[in-house]
Amino acid sequence: MSSDDPRIGSVFGNFRLLRKLGEGGMGVVYEAEHHTIGRRAAVKVMHAEFAKNDEYAKRFLNEARAVNIIRHPGLVEIFEFGQEQDGSLYIVMEFLEGKSLYDRYVQPGTKPKPIEAARLGEQAARALAAAHEKHVVHRDLKPENLMLVPDPVRPTEDRVKILDFGIAKVSRKAASTAPPTRESGKRGVRTGAGSYLGTPLYMAPEQHGGAEDVDGRADVFSFGLVLYELLTGKLPYETNSLALIAKPATMVHELNKDVPLKLSQLIAQMMAMDPTQRPLMSEVASQLGALVKQSKRRISPLLTALGGAAFVVVCAVTAFAIWRVVHVPTLAEARERALKVVQSGLSASDPSERSLALRALELSHDPGFSNLAQPLLGDGQPTVQASAAKTIGELGAVELQPDLVATLDKSQTPKTTIEVAAALAKLSHPRGPETLRSLLQHADELTKIESALRLAEQGEPGAMALLQKATEGEPQPTMLPLLLALVRGGDSQAAGKLRQLFDGKAPAAEKPRIAFQLARLGDGSARDWLEKTAQSDGPEQVKATRFLAQLGDVSGAALLEKSSIDDKQPDNTREVAVEGLADCGKSEDASRLALVLGERNIGRRLRYTTAGAILLLATGNQLPPEELSLGWAKSALRSNSESTRELAVLLLGSQSSGASLDALRNAMTDKSTTVRKSAVGALAERGGKDALLALQAGLSDGEKDVRVAAAEAIGRVSSAMIGRGEADAARPMAEKVSKLLQSSDERERMAASSALLRMGDRSQAAVVRSGMQSADATVRRQSIDQGEVEDEALQKALEDSDGKVRFAAAKKLAQKGSKLAIPVLKETASSSELDAVVAYKLLHKLGEEVEPPPQSVLVGASTAERHQILSTVAELPPKAAKKLMPSLATDSSPVVRRRAAEVASVLYQRSKDAAFLPTLRALRADSDPLVRTRANQLLTDLAKQNPQVLTEKPLQEPVEKTAKTKPPAQNPTTEPANPDAGTKPVENPTSTGTGFVQLVGEEGVRVQIDKGPAQLLSEKPISLPVGKHRISTSSGSQEVQVSDGATLTVKVSGSLAEQLTHDAAEALRNKDLTKAQSLIERARRVGIRTGARPQLLSELIYLQAKIYDARGQWREAMNEYEKYQSLPPAHQRADTLSAVRAAVAKLAPRMGLIQIFTLVNGKCKLTEKHYLPPGEHLISLGGGKSKVMSIYAGVTTPVRQCP
Repeated sequence: MSSDDPRIGSVFGNFRLLRKLGEGGMGVVYEAEHHTIGRRAAVKVMHAEFAKNDEYAKRFLNEARAVNIIRHPGLVEIFEFGQEQDGSLYIVMEFLEGKSLYDRYVQPGTKPKPIEAARLGEQAARALAAAHEKHVVHRDLKPENLMLVPDPVRPTEDRVKILDFGIAKVSRKAASTAPPTRESGKRGVRTGAGSYLGTPLYMAPEQHGGAEDVDGRADVFSFGLVLYELLTGKLPYETNSLALIAKPATMVHELNKDVPLKLSQLIAQMMAMDPTQRPLMSEVASQLGALVKQSKRRISPLLTALGGAAFVVVCAVTAFAIWRVVHVPTLAEARERALKVVQSGLSASDPSERSLALRALELSHDPGFSNLAQPLLGDGQPTVQASAAKTIGELGAVELQPDLVATLDKSQTPKTTIEVAAALAKLSHPRGPETLRSLLQHADELTKIESALRLAEQGEPGAMALLQKATEGEPQPTMLPLLLALVRGGDSQAAGKLRQLFDGKAPAAEKPRIAFQLARLGDGSARDWLEKTAQSDGPEQVKATRFLAQLGDVSGAALLEKSSIDDKQPDNTREVAVEGLADCGKSEDASRLALVLGERNIGRRLRYTTAGAILLLATGNQLPPEELSLGWAKSALRSNSESTRELAVLLLGSQSSGASLDALRNAMTDKSTTVRKSAVGALAERGGKDALLALQAGLSDGEKDVRVAAAEAIGRVSSAMIGRGEADAARPMAEKVSKLLQSSDERERMAASSALLRMGDRSQAAVVRSGMQSADATVRRQSIDQGEVEDEALQKALEDSDGKVRFAAAKKLAQKGSKLAIPVLKETASSSELDAVVAYKLLHKLGEEVEPPPQSVLVGASTAERHQILSTVAELPPKAAKKLMPSLATDSSPVVRRRAAEVASVLYQRSKDAAFLPTLRALRADSDPLVRTRANQLLTDLAKQNPQVLTEKPLQEPVEKTAKTKPPAQNPTTEPANPDAGTKPVENPTSTGTGFVQLVGEEGVRVQIDKGPAQLLSEKPISLPVGKHRISTSSGSQEVQVSDGATLTVKVSGSLAEQLTHDAAEALRNKDLTKAQSLIERARRVGIRTGARPQLLSELIYLQAKIYDARGQWREAMNEYEKYQSLPPAHQRADTLSAVRAAVAKLAPRMGLIQIFTLVNGKCKLTEKHYLPPGEHLISLGGGKSKVMSIYAGVTTPVRQCP
């Protein structure tokens, strides 16, 4: 920071000047930051002596306004402008980090590839065309004024920002007497205090002499010169002499043989002397875009030679046949090369290069590399800090949570705050989501959107609502990132808009990514499009192939390999191919990619992307899966997050090493009861003498639940050891367990008696059986689960008042083959609880055919429960397992996904059903290294028996189309799967006067056809008489026309979210606020994920308000009531609205009302209302200012944030 500049530290508008960036004849440019929110900006200050000139001042401010009017992402953004007391004028604009075309290419004497020049040129041309439409001409286009900055949508690519738009436009008619050179004419060329109207070396002929009436075609000429210089390394004329400029320039393709003739011809047309012979800027943009799309891809001869040997021989045909030997690095050599590239980048002087190196670490998905990212949390550049935080979050480095919290506390910019908070949220630290939620109220719209994007993927209601509002109306390409976030958060309406965008206005380059998201949601036509595009020879072939690899289809690996190492391909295409190879997960590709790192002219982004992919492919094979898991788990046990520590314990339970046992012993002393209970379960799963000794600590735990769990676990482990002939090692534990018999708690005594009975103490049998008479339902269930209960007592327990006790008795009877258990099992199987899966399994073993449990039974289950239920899923028939596996394989917990990979392998081996293979293939490209490595190992094991499992294309479920197709015949004696079903399929589909309806929708939906009874949605087609029929669900009804012999596919909606909302209202009526709150949260999650009707989500707002009201949280209640009243009328119910108004009228006198007025379209309008309890509150007054105000009950206080 310069100390000799008196302006440093002063505030211009809302921005404090930090340091001088540069100075010209007319003024100075400073780096600045918003004095309240820390947003960085560049401030241009015009010297007071020039600002006094009316013409200068008018042009300075008018051109600033013009840029703001254009509002194009390719132009630097203007935040504010004004005049200081000393008369100096200033403009506050977007602060850009990157390099100009001059610094990137011209000064070092390097040339971009023609296709890259065309891509960047298209971006600049579109921005300039937008300006020309507004009758604004730049008149000073040159490489210095075209900045390359990271693309916010595609971080692997640069995009162009146009600088100095119109600021150096002032006409001074005096001409220079000396021809300018590059040194005399490159940086502004005296447009302020000197004599030129721009930069002479780049000026159009009509600009010479200071002409004021030039139009956009002058920019076309200048832009042609820029492209010429980029592609040839020199300007066509090294003078501003009109006589020399009038001579035809040498064609670009004659100086650079790689430039296509069409591009060369376009540049020549742009540099035509006669403005009428030049194309318009919009035409330039279109032609450059067409050249990018039509670029021909040539495959290097090297591609077919790389077969995996240590050395390969490559033939290059020129005037002679030249043979050269290429060394293909080993896996270890490839990893070493990649690591050197990344380590060098992390210490580079260029901040953007440090960020690219961090992204390479992120691509590796290896938590072990997080230690390399940690030091950059203290980097001097906020963008690098943000990148480091993002990398740490993606790598799952839970041990660095304290470092992230410290960085968050010191953060000075919204971008850093958002990325650090997002990383903490990924690592399950509460500060993460708390901070992001607070930023949803930020004054800056971009900050709000960026925060919402991070929260929406977790289904956060506030974030979802903000993004939903931002995407109202017809979907536009600019909405794509928001729609993708909403889709990942479970918003089915956003999925519909995404499909609409895909079918309509989506840019061609984005269609593969949209199709991928749609395919993940089960859209068969989107997947068909990806497969078709991957087979074409079009510009999006590589992208489509890459996304298919992410979906588990690795059949295009050869194309990805060829494209990744073909140096004739554009860098961005090669980057996509490299990422696709990483998704394919073949370690041998790391060796081949190492050759790319050795290329002389490799682009920076491609280099770091390749390094990250190599680290991913090589690292996954450095350590055995168990050692990788152990490393993560030991690190996770140090996390501040209880859920993260619980995940670690679950993972350790499946391991057998001594180190994992030590980690579980440590977990037995965790501060969280939940984690200690999970550790007890993990030790019980592990079994053996060492686990038994470790469980001993649980008997003296301070929490009763842990002591009970430990006693039961000791009983199970001891029983298994006695069965293996290890009684001598197990029985000494009996004395320690027996101490719990003296407990005053009935559950503890029952757990101890059950354990001792399992250990051979028959005297406890009667005690355990007596538990059946307990008034405590938990003790009765313990008695059934742990004891030796007679069949007669079990049959009596089938009528117990507690559902868990009934189910425990039914399980015991079913295991004995008794069909008396069937009614209770059916009751449980039709519930929305996780026990439905176990009940279905037992019913199947008893020969009962019922509908398999839907995926919705997994909603609301804990991570431990979802992990545990996978053992049951492994025993299900394929039909039922197929319903549950998609959700479990995409579970939010990597521990569950890892177990899902194991279960998918078991199901495939048991059933030989290839439908389970796509799950394994998709998990092979999982973002978590533990999941990915385990899936790779399982597929490799399966491939030893059947090599096709690695390359076979994933099977797709057939999509029923409306046509005169005949569904498979059903057995006429077969009853519908649901006992309430009133309509059943017919045996003969050719019956006259009969058609079929195939209902499609969310699992668990109850459907009523005409006036028949409600029935669960079935996979089977339903036969109906020809004619009109009404199909109704809880969310509405629709009329359909059934034709003779035809099958009509009908989509229906409604189900679990409706039921949960009903249950929440019932709990509220019964004054069970805790249960009501839990049901509301679950209904909201399910509703958002499944796209419930807006009226249902509105009803949840009302129920939430009532809970706040009942708890005396009046401020929160009033805000929820206000939220309901602000909803569109179509989303409200008349009776609910009346109740809301009555509640507001009752509460309002107890509260104070703050009304916030802000400037909207030049008028000061009421934009926000907030109810606050009486007392003193800190109120924002706008402009970064705030004030402590006294709020009084029943009084309205206006707050004006506008002049």
